[in-house]
Amino acid sequence: MKERIASLDSVRGFAALFILLYHWFFIGALQGFYSKAIYIPQGFWGEFGVDVFFILSGFAILYSTGDGITPGVFLKKRLLRIYPTFFVSATFVLIMRIALGIEARGQIIAYLTSFTMMTDLVGRTPLSSIYWTLMVECKFYLLVIVIMKLGLWKEHKYGVMYTWVIASFLIKQPFITNLMILKYAGHFVMGILFYLLYYKEGDARMIPLAVLSGLGIYRNMTGFQGWIVGSFNVANYSELKMFFAMVFILAVIFAAPYYKGWGAKTEKAFALLGRLSFAFYLIHADFGSAFYKELMGLFHWNEAYIWIVMAIDFVLVTALAILTDYIGNLLTGVLRQAQKR
Repeated sequence: MKERIASLDSVRGFAALFILLYHWFFIGALQGFYSKAIYIPQGFWGEFGVDVFFILSGFAILYSTGDGITPGVFLKKRLLRIYPTFFVSATFVLIMRIALGIEARGQIIAYLTSFTMMTDLVGRTPLSSIYWTLMVECKFYLLVIVIMKLGLWKEHKYGVMYTWVIASFLIKQPFITNLMILKYAGHFVMGILFYLLYYKEGDARMIPLAVLSGLGIYRNMTGFQGWIVGSFNVANYSELKMFFAMVFILAVIFAAPYYKGWGAKTEKAFALLGRLSFAFYLIHADFGSAFYKELMGLFHWNEAYIWIVMAIDFVLVTALAILTDYIGNLLTGVLRQAQKR
C-alpha cells in the first residue's frame, strides 16, 4: 500500500481556503450575501480551487483501487470517506436553516434528496448549492466502479482515458455529458497521469493525453470566466492570464509530491489541513453567510466593523468545521466497527 503524500494534503487544504476567498470576497459580495465593502476582484481566482480538488481526486483514486481491491470494497471505502462528514454537515445546515425560520418542509426534502448525490439527474435542488462538486465526485466513483467491473483498467487504462477525454470534446448531449462528467474528464485524467508519472508507471502515451487533458481544463476555466463576466459584468481576464493560471495550478500539483524536506511536525500539520478541507468546504458557504448576517446585526450593520466581523466569522466557521470533522470521524469509526461484526 503506497503512503499518502502530506504535501498533496496541504494543497487540498489551501484549495479549500481559496474557494472560501471566492465565495466570501468575490461571488458572495457580487450576489449580495456579503457587503460590497469586502469585495476583492482577485477573489475570482479562488474558484479554481475546485479544479485543484478534481485533479487531486484523479491522483488519489489510484490509491483506492490498487492492491487487488474489489469494486465492492472500493465503494464501501468511498462511502465511508464521504457520507459521515457529509451527514453531519448537512444536518447542521438543515438545523440552521430551520432555526432561521426558513420553511421546514422544503428544506427537509432537499436534505433527504441531497444524500442521493444525484439531485441534478432527478431534477431536485440540493440543500446547498456547493454540493454540486460532490455530485461530480460521486459520478466519477461510479465510472471507476464500472471500469473495475469490466476489468478494463489493468490492460486498457490508456484506451479508457483517451476515450473519456476525446469524448469530452465531441459529445454535446446534455444528459450524457452530465452523467459521464465530461466537463471534468481532463481534470481527473490529469491527476491520474501525475500519479502514474510520480510512481514511474507511465510511458510515452501520457504526452498527447496530458495535452488533451490540459486543453480540457483550460476550456473549462475560460468557460467559467465567460459565465462570471456575462452574469456580473466584471472585468474580463485575458486568455493568456487564464492559461498561466492553469499552468501554475498544474505545476504546483505536479511538484508538491517531490519535496520531502518538510519535517514530521509540518507533515502532520499538512495532513490535518487536508483532512479538515472536506468539512471546511461543506461548512464555509452556508454558515459563513449566516454567521455574517447575525454578527453584522450585533454591530447594527455598521461597516466600520466589517473586517472584525469577517475575522470572527472565519474563526466560527473553522471551529464548526473542526467539530464536523470530529463527529464525522466518530461516525466513521462506529460504522467500521459495525462492518467487522
